[in-house]
Amino acid sequence: MMPLSPRQVALLVLSQLPWFLSGEFKVIGPQQPIIASVGGEATFPCHLSPQLDAQHMEIVWLHGRFSRLVHRYKYGMDYLIGQSQEYEGRTKFLRNNIYSGSVALRLHHICPSDEGKYRCFFDSFTAYEEAEFEVYVADIGSVPHISIKGEGNKRFRLVCTSNGWYPKPQVQWKENQKKSLPSSTMIKKKENGLFSVETSIIISTDSKMNVSCFIRNPLLNQKLEAGISLADDMCPNESLRMTSIVTMVLMIIGFLILIFRNRKLKMAKDKLKDECGKLEDVCDQLEDENDKLQDEHNKLQDEHNKLKDVWSKSTAKLDKLKDECDKIKFEYDIIKYERDNLKDDYGKATAKVDKLKDECDKIKYDRDIIKYECDNLKDDYDRIKHEHYDLKGDCDKIKYERDIIKYERDKLQNDYDKLKTELDKNGKGCLN
Repeated sequence: MMPLSPRQVALLVLSQLPWFLSGEFKVIGPQQPIIASVGGEATFPCHLSPQLDAQHMEIVWLHGRFSRLVHRYKYGMDYLIGQSQEYEGRTKFLRNNIYSGSVALRLHHICPSDEGKYRCFFDSFTAYEEAEFEVYVADIGSVPHISIKGEGNKRFRLVCTSNGWYPKPQVQWKENQKKSLPSSTMIKKKENGLFSVETSIIISTDSKMNVSCFIRNPLLNQKLEAGISLADDMCPNESLRMTSIVTMVLMIIGFLILIFRNRKLKMAKDKLKDECGKLEDVCDQLEDENDKLQDEHNKLQDEHNKLKDVWSKSTAKLDKLKDECDKIKFEYDIIKYERDNLKDDYGKATAKVDKLKDECDKIKYDRDIIKYECDNLKDDYDRIKHEHYDLKGDCDKIKYERDIIKYERDKLQNDYDKLKTELDKNGKGCLN
């Protein structure tokens, strides 16, 4: 029996499946970008056009440039082998309308790293199509808080802070809700991926105005505000006057204390003078040691900078290796997935081949029986044919002998007839 090729085996298996599909289809995903809130959930719908039963198809969602596996539906169930660790326990496959080719994936506990491009694809084993869509993540931070810090020179600083924003927010100071004020702003990204804001402006102590700090989410177009009224909430001039009076009183008290202590110190000055000389020698020694320590510090600083550069390069290489590792892991998942498919197809094909082999052996056995019976019939035919030839010879001999006997009988009959005729004549003559 000729062995079947992999293509023939695949076609043979597919032809036996009740869900075997022919023709083409399109996959339609979200037509507009999806905006998800941090900590919330988002739903990613996809459907087929035209409507087809997708319960026996393979349906997969992938995320990002390296196509990290978010969720896979296969063999009529959730098939999560190879799912990226960051999505474990966070996905739910919605299949209520799968018979009409409409499904969705729900992602829980949204975080900033979930932002980016997604792809959902359907594989019917005879056709493969996918759709791409975009997901944006956004969050509103905490209510801004304004604090006051002194700057000296009749100035103070207003500092506005807030945490938990995504994406990077926009910051603005306004005077009396209208005029924009120049500011110094620092926006930092925390370990959780969210942004914190610290922005400040310098205000003169004699300013009398209402100041507001605005922080806006550019994606959601929503903003939070914190305001302060310098005319009502602060009295910077009065504060400075009180500070000056307290400072003068303290200076007078300090001056009196210095006079009192000066008398005592004068008595101990001579005694301390000798000790001062010794301390100067010790100070020189300490300065020498300080110079040595400073040199060592500079060397350590240089080594620290070198190590910092090496660490930066190592970090870059590590990130690159991590990306390559993710890519290899994804390729490994694809190869493993294809291997599983081939293994299943090989098992089904092997079963069919074994069945066909059994049928072939049975046919071969029947053929041998028929051949054996045919040989027996041929022997019987040859024997009968030989007997036929013998019987035909005997028949011809008997026929010949019959013809001779018949001839002799006819001759005797003629002789008899002649004799009878003569007897009849002779009898009539005697009577006369």
